[in-house]
Amino acid sequence: MRGDARLLRRLNERRILNAIRLKGPVSRTELQRELGLALPTVSRGVDRLLERGWIRSVGSGDSTGGRPPELVEINPNGGFALGVDLGRDTVTTVITDLFARPKCMSTVRLAGLGGPEGLVQYLSDFAETSGCSPDLLVGIGVAAPGPLDTYAGRLLQPENMPEVWHGVCMASLLQKRFSVPVYLENDANAAALGETWFGDWGDVRHALFILADAGVGAGVVIDGSIYAGAHDMAGEFSHMIVNVDGDWCTCGRRGCVTSVASRHAIEWNVQRSRERQENEPFEEIIRRAKGGMEPEVSVVQSAILYLSVGIANMAYTFDPDLVILGGSMLLVDKFVSNAVIHELQRLMRSRCTIVETQFGLQAVAIGGATLALQGIYDVKPLVAVDS
Repeated sequence: MRGDARLLRRLNERRILNAIRLKGPVSRTELQRELGLALPTVSRGVDRLLERGWIRSVGSGDSTGGRPPELVEINPNGGFALGVDLGRDTVTTVITDLFARPKCMSTVRLAGLGGPEGLVQYLSDFAETSGCSPDLLVGIGVAAPGPLDTYAGRLLQPENMPEVWHGVCMASLLQKRFSVPVYLENDANAAALGETWFGDWGDVRHALFILADAGVGAGVVIDGSIYAGAHDMAGEFSHMIVNVDGDWCTCGRRGCVTSVASRHAIEWNVQRSRERQENEPFEEIIRRAKGGMEPEVSVVQSAILYLSVGIANMAYTFDPDLVILGGSMLLVDKFVSNAVIHELQRLMRSRCTIVETQFGLQAVAIGGATLALQGIYDVKPLVAVDS
């Protein structure tokens, strides 16, 4: 019974904290009306959050005949979240305030870390030199390419990542070093969560985040929470067939999105068309395509069409309010993202809003931080290795 009471208290505190995030500055009475909780329950929760430093008093509201009510709001610097974008080539790390606004950020080459233990040490050093007190760290979110076991906090066999990362229980390693809740999630899913929770899109509850880098993937948020599916594969549309006569894919089929519309596919098709061995930098490919030069323009236009078909299929399946475009392939130049937006509008006939990410190439890292922040705000607990 005592454990049930503690759990109820924690859930109520999360509800109160999230209401303050959304409504603040706000009084205890307004919170009581908003949440339908007893006023003493709200007052005790507010007092505990004030003591913890996650919220702060900001003066008094208008009196309705008695003592003016105290107003409270989130204290942005009352806690910090550590977000990690564990990519195939680089690792981007960010420390944010309680509104997921970056305080400091760093990017290093994955190969330079040596392996998981090297990443743990790097994150420890990064947190120490950031100037943020370790006592204020509320949690860590790691966003990584799949496949993953999010319940165990374990990387499985991420495609195109060195074998030293395969099977690693990243959440446990980090929890032992930092003693805070640690979350592991698919990179696109984390980015989708960050955009819907902290992007300036208004009240968006259902969204797709398209992450197009060396490969492609999508994050799915339904009713404000990540939808991962039965096997953590809900947004993995990289092997959706969009051209039955397309190139062979590593999965053994033809015309998958990743084989005809990824950055690697574009680079390979340009190299093949030119009958040259050396790779042309992706930025140069896009510059030439933008200038209408062949074979780049034809290759890029074909990739944009097939990528847009895959995104449209995902959008018709999940019916989001918002489709958000991100990743280095789409953000390399407005020429690419605008072309995809135009093609999607043609294919979908204004079924939903299509935009670029507000967080740029940091969207996945900020999404990682959002995983940790959702752990203190949301009454639907995420899976975490807890302290």
